[in-house]
Amino acid sequence: MVQSLAQYLEIQYLEKNIKKDVILSEINLIYYLIFMKKIRLTFIFGTTISLVFITIFLIYKDLIFYGLGQLKGQVLIVWQARPIEEILEKPIFPDSIQQKLILIQEIKRFAEDSLGLSPSENYTTVFDQKGKPILWVVTACPPFKLEAKMWDFPIAGSFSYKGFLIR
Repeated sequence: MVQSLAQYLEIQYLEKNIKKDVILSEINLIYYLIFMKKIRLTFIFGTTISLVFITIFLIYKDLIFYGLGQLKGQVLIVWQARPIEEILEKPIFPDSIQQKLILIQEIKRFAEDSLGLSPSENYTTVFDQKGKPILWVVTACPPFKLEAKMWDFPIAGSFSYKGFLIR
C-alpha cells in the first residue's frame, strides 16, 4: 500500500501538475513513517529477545555459573599441558613417571605401526597437577535417606553426581 500511495502521488503530480515540492514532502513523510515503523518493530523485537535471555539467565543462573567454572578448569588444563618430549628433556618429574611416559610413547608407536591405528595428538601432552587433585566429584542425598540426589542438565540429562575442576 505504501508503494501504491507513493505511485498515486506521482501520478497526481503528473496529471494535475501539483507543485513538485508538495509531492516530494508527502513522499518523504511516507518514507519517514515506514522508517519509524521499522525502528519500532526492531526495538520491540530486541526488547523481547533481551527479556527472554534475561529470564533464561535468572532461571538457570546456577547451572550457567557451574558450566563457566567447568570451562575455566578445562581451559586451564589444556593451556598448561606440556608436550611429553619437553617433560622428558627436563627432569621435572621423578624417574618412575618419566619411565611411564616413555612406555606410553612406545605403546602409541606400536599401535600406529603394528596395529594400523591412525596417528593422533592423543597422549602427547602432560598436565602437571603438582601433587594436587585435579577433579572433585560430589554425590549427595537427602537427610536420613540413602536416595541419590539427581542434578539435571539440559541436553546431557540427569546425574547422581557433580564434578568440579576448581575447588
